[in-house]
Amino acid sequence: MGSVLQKSLAVEELQNEVLNDLLEDRPFFSEDERVSRAAGRLKEADEYEVFTIREKRFYVTTIRDILAVKNLQQTRLGTISYACPEIGREETLARAAQLMFEYKLRAVPSYHDGDMVKAISARGIVRRMATTGLAASSKIRAQDIMTPSPITIATDDTAEKARQIMLSRCFDHLPIMDAGRVTGVLTSRLLLERLLPEEGMPAQFRGTEKTRFDYPASSIAEASVPSVAPEASLLNVVETLLSNNSTYVLVQQAEELDGIITLRDVLKPLMRRRRAKLPFYIVGLPEEPFEAEAAKMKLDRVGTSLTKIFPFIQEIRAVVKAKETGGPRRRYEVTLSVYTPRETHSFASEGYDLAEIFDEIAPKLKRLLSARQSKVTGKKGASLRKADLA
Repeated sequence: MGSVLQKSLAVEELQNEVLNDLLEDRPFFSEDERVSRAAGRLKEADEYEVFTIREKRFYVTTIRDILAVKNLQQTRLGTISYACPEIGREETLARAAQLMFEYKLRAVPSYHDGDMVKAISARGIVRRMATTGLAASSKIRAQDIMTPSPITIATDDTAEKARQIMLSRCFDHLPIMDAGRVTGVLTSRLLLERLLPEEGMPAQFRGTEKTRFDYPASSIAEASVPSVAPEASLLNVVETLLSNNSTYVLVQQAEELDGIITLRDVLKPLMRRRRAKLPFYIVGLPEEPFEAEAAKMKLDRVGTSLTKIFPFIQEIRAVVKAKETGGPRRRYEVTLSVYTPRETHSFASEGYDLAEIFDEIAPKLKRLLSARQSKVTGKKGASLRKADLA
């Protein structure tokens, strides 16, 4: 991955480009609408997520979330949506790429305009990479950005097995293998189509007592698979994605599968080098991948912000405890402790949304630390604050 981090001037220019002109229109969904309508939109528009707004915050539902729903016609969208990051229209493509990659999204909302949500998409950024000449000038190769040795399924494995793998491992693409050769790729979108009317099922299984996914995954997989060689250029990868209107490209040497590149992987060259890991720890993360990732991101941001202002902090630790409420959602209790050379400061808060809990705790901790600091220095921020750490 070393070559990905060698940023050229063209990469830096694109990283700093403001995303306002690349924002796309996405329809706004009410949280009371049925999941079936959102699924229909995703199939028709070839998109991956729909957005709702609750209490002035954006919430998202992806194809993978819908795959876990048993009854699309009766389930309300608000029961399976969850808070997602948003991005200002004047922020950069580097920031958008980072959010998509870390939150496993293909689009991030920016703002609400009437009945539309303005969002930046991974495909839109990839198109921009192609038109700016970045891909052509880059020395990055397919092998630098691919996910090596991807998980695969056998040609006779069921679609249900593939669905379970996608849900548990947070994947959207599964290559299908037969005697060591790729015979197709099953995507979460293809499974989504089979969740809609029965006509979406393979003809030989309609009208039977089989469950909706109790048939070979290979019967609904894409047989024509876009692929590139490991040494293929970034431009070749981008052109292959766009010309095939695909969300992935396989990396193959002869007939051997080396890796897979998704839309988000192509954004890796735009992501800025992250700082060395700081001493922020979180215990008791929920099993739900998005909530867990959101909590880690929030703690990272809270910790980074606090250590910039109060460089004497040695460690920040969060403990999450889940409480069953008898309903579909769990209530969380979070205790956030900040360790300094002389003492430990702790705050606890409860709620149904981990991201919101961290947002509530952060300003309280800042006020507490500022107050303690003022007692020592006689002037808020004196001696202990280092502006040059920002």
